Amino acid sequence: MAFIPTKNTSPEKSQTSMARLLSIHNEKNWGSYLSLVLVGTLAFGCAAGGGDDDNSSSSSSSSSSSSSSSSSSSSSGGTDFTLSQNSNSRGTGSFSFSVPGNTTKFAVIGSTDLSSAEVQFQEVSGNGRDYLVAGGQSLTFATDFQGILGLVTVPSRQEDGTLGAGANYNVTFAARDAGSQTALASEKLSLRVISKADGDLNSGSLNVNAFFVGSAGQDADNVAATDSALNEFARIYRVNGGISVNIRKFNVAGDDIVNDPFSGDNLYLSGSQRGPSPALNLFFVGDVGGLGGQVLGIAGGIPGPAIPSARSGVAVSLINSAGPDGSFSDEEIRVMGETIAHEGGHFLGLFHPIEISGSSIAGSDPLPDTESCDSRSDCLSKPNLIGNVMFPAPVQGSDGQLVTQNRITGDQRAVLNRYIAVD
Repeated sequence: MAFIPTKNTSPEKSQTSMARLLSIHNEKNWGSYLSLVLVGTLAFGCAAGGGDDDNSSSSSSSSSSSSSSSSSSSSSGGTDFTLSQNSNSRGTGSFSFSVPGNTTKFAVIGSTDLSSAEVQFQEVSGNGRDYLVAGGQSLTFATDFQGILGLVTVPSRQEDGTLGAGANYNVTFAARDAGSQTALASEKLSLRVISKADGDLNSGSLNVNAFFVGSAGQDADNVAATDSALNEFARIYRVNGGISVNIRKFNVAGDDIVNDPFSGDNLYLSGSQRGPSPALNLFFVGDVGGLGGQVLGIAGGIPGPAIPSARSGVAVSLINSAGPDGSFSDEEIRVMGETIAHEGGHFLGLFHPIEISGSSIAGSDPLPDTESCDSRSDCLSKPNLIGNVMFPAPVQGSDGQLVTQNRITGDQRAVLNRYIAVD
């Protein structure tokens, strides 16, 4: 029998919609984009991210608008540099820079030194392209204010094309106080740029740090189930995503009920500092508190921070993954592997292919080849859609079993492989 900690009953947070959730219902209920999405007896939504960066820096062509930059060579064939300036009266700062001519992808990470700050990207452009919004759809949650830091991948999709040699890129981001929501004027804004010369944007490898947290995470039955779920996650990414994962495992101290990574917690900062970086950090915990419902997993960002921070992780609830009896069945292990792949997909930049409110479609992702639908019933009639790893809820089939959700489209694969932690 797996270890089952006491359930947290703290109030629901606004991030509930961004967690993969499990909830018992008698009917097939659907929520809006910013609320629960439910199918059959199981449910989940998704997560977004930010955090404190680790202050390492390296080499740059600096901008005239930046007051300082520090640099050193990156082992990936690109560069890693930081630009800084004080915000203006509106709380914003604008940066201009270039990256080495062989660069195929880079990430920009905006932050301040204030733990109470929220940041929002307002412009990320270059080569005549907008890397924040396409066709009226946001390509990242960093277009909204997020706690501590935000991250944007350039390019994030096949449709974004290739980077131009010698091109200049322009970035503007804003900072505000999280409590009062007023602009933070004359505060230090830091823009970190991590670039890579990745010759293959259709396949690669990804460092994954798996953290088994506290007594629940290190319970022998839970560890055995988690190892099997990690194997399923690795298979999905290798076979359908073209990404081989290199998993390192760590036992770490911690409570059985933890804070979620979207809100941020020192658990994710201290854990992510232990393993290789950049990486995908997975935290297997008893439960995730304060979100309402029963959370299967939640990611720290869409995309999540690629560097050590208080939001650099995906938390997976073992108590909810195991189900009411606290013992993992083969199906529950498979679903946990799909949960890891799903929340890992968010962390690497993927949205749900569709969002549903009531019986209607509330939105879709910005990828051309993910299937769409016209209504709830239309969605459930499409095997490729409900079988997609990023579909917004587990689906119970007519045989009473949960539909396998491991499909990754070509455009989704492209997003995964453009994330900065994939080599």
